[in-house]
Amino acid sequence: MTRAPYTLLEASSGEEAMLLRPLPSVGEAGWFRGLRFDAPPSSPLIVGVVEEYEEDTVPLSWSSSVPLMRDDLVAALRACGVDNFDAYPAVIAGEETGLELHGYSAVNLVGLVRAASPAGTVYWPGTASRLLDADIDSLAIDPARTMGLLMFRLAECVTGVVVHDSVRRALEGRSEFRDLRFVEPPDWMG
Repeated sequence: MTRAPYTLLEASSGEEAMLLRPLPSVGEAGWFRGLRFDAPPSSPLIVGVVEEYEEDTVPLSWSSSVPLMRDDLVAALRACGVDNFDAYPAVIAGEETGLELHGYSAVNLVGLVRAASPAGTVYWPGTASRLLDADIDSLAIDPARTMGLLMFRLAECVTGVVVHDSVRRALEGRSEFRDLRFVEPPDWMG
C-alpha cells in the first residue's frame, strides 16, 4: 500500500514543559468540534498555568490538549497555505508568580474530516466509538477522504491533528519549531 501524504502533528513532551489549563469554553461549538464560533471569544483569552508548573520552561509551539500556538507557528501555517483555522490572541498567565507570556494564539481548527481508512485503521479492542473519541491503535489515512485539506482534525478522534507532507516539510527543519513532532499514521495512537 502506498503511503498517504499525511502525518499527525504533536508537541514533543518535555519534562520541563508548562502544564496549561483548558481554554475557556466558547459557546456550544467548543475548541475540538471543528466548527466556527458564532461569536469570537473575549480578547485576549487568558490561558492559566497549573500552579506547580509556573516555574517550568516556556510552553511548546503547539499543544494538542490545549489548542494553543505561538504566533510564529500561526504565521508559518498561513504561509504554507493552511487557511481553515481561526486564531485568537491569547496570554499565558500564572497566578502565583505573576507570569504573563504574550505572542500566543488560541487556535480553532475548522473542519472535522473522516479520513481514517476503514480497511487499514486498527481500533482498540472493545472500542465501539468510531466518531470523535475513538480509541485508535494504528491509523491509516485515506487520501481520497481528506478533501485536499492541508491541516485538519481527525473526525474519528478529534485530538488527532493531521497535516499534509508539504506542511511538514515547511516546518520540520526550522529550529524555532524543534518541539513539534510529526508522527506517521500507523505509529499514532489516539
